Amino acid sequence: MNLKSVLLPSLLFAGLSSVSVVFANDMFVSSEMEPVPLGSVENYWTEERMKNAKPYPNMIEDEEPNLLAADNIASLADGEPGTFPGSAPKVSKALLRKILRSTASDTEAFDIQEEPSPLGYTYPFPFTRFYVLTSLYSTYPYKTIGKVFFTEAGANYVCSGSSIGGRAVLTAGHCVCNGNKVWHTNWTFVPAYRDNSRPYGTWAAESLTTFADYLNYKKPCRDVGFAVTKYNSSGQKLSSVVGSLGFAWNFNVAQVHWNSFGYPAESPFNGRKLVECQASHAVSDSPGGCTPATIGIGCDMTGGSSGGPWIKNFNSSVSGMYNYANGLNSYGYSTQPGAMYSPYFDTEVKKLRDLVVVK
Repeated sequence: MNLKSVLLPSLLFAGLSSVSVVFANDMFVSSEMEPVPLGSVENYWTEERMKNAKPYPNMIEDEEPNLLAADNIASLADGEPGTFPGSAPKVSKALLRKILRSTASDTEAFDIQEEPSPLGYTYPFPFTRFYVLTSLYSTYPYKTIGKVFFTEAGANYVCSGSSIGGRAVLTAGHCVCNGNKVWHTNWTFVPAYRDNSRPYGTWAAESLTTFADYLNYKKPCRDVGFAVTKYNSSGQKLSSVVGSLGFAWNFNVAQVHWNSFGYPAESPFNGRKLVECQASHAVSDSPGGCTPATIGIGCDMTGGSSGGPWIKNFNSSVSGMYNYANGLNSYGYSTQPGAMYSPYFDTEVKKLRDLVVVK
């Protein structure tokens, strides 16, 4: 599949350039996929190709985190905190009652809140991790989360992602490009994927978007990506079918507890089921000195979970003031197998989200 790259300016940018130019931190780049027949990308992803796709690598080997002092962890925000509400797909009252009854006794399905430590934690960081129950895959917000498939240099890979509004999918920057000016192809999203099933269809990308600082320089602090998916064969958009997560930015990480999700595919996991971690802020990292500092939590998900959302104010079967995407599985260190890091969701990430979420 051929791609053509275009530049998406922030509100402060007044000109256009090619993607080979060094951009400012508030610049975003998008790769538009040339038109192909509806279903061609979806048909490429046979069950066999999905089973054999490998986790896309994003592990920092043989290095230690560049941790910030504890008294700096609350100073990441560059503006007032804000939120956009998510939306649950419409269901009948009878089905909603059935969902609530089926999950009421599943104690692990609900957020186990713990009081975040204002000073973070020392490694190993505390967390709880488990497989998401099968009965929950058809409920909100679990059904907004899915598995990402794409091709690079003839090899097939997997990541994770989530419906974030309109036709957009939130994922990691390295799940839309390689950080060296090359975009992925054959990109598709399968919400509520489980054991090779596709209960809500296969959603091919129309365009891919990320920070120029990630596309060109692979800066971990800007490892955020989005895809805009096509309408399905019935003319529906992604969020109309599975709903969408809300979005939160500029929050004090020392006061946040997250439920993180993904499809880890490296041992001891196999990528066939959705995994959930529950954890609070542990450390803030600055790999290579990039800013804003990234966020670290306890979580032992492996490759394949990249791009899965960190959800703030998690609550099953409820939208509105709950279930805000506020981070994502980005990278880990080989020296810290029980830790996961995310870019900080600041005003610039919010601007990027605004560009791709079209009602």
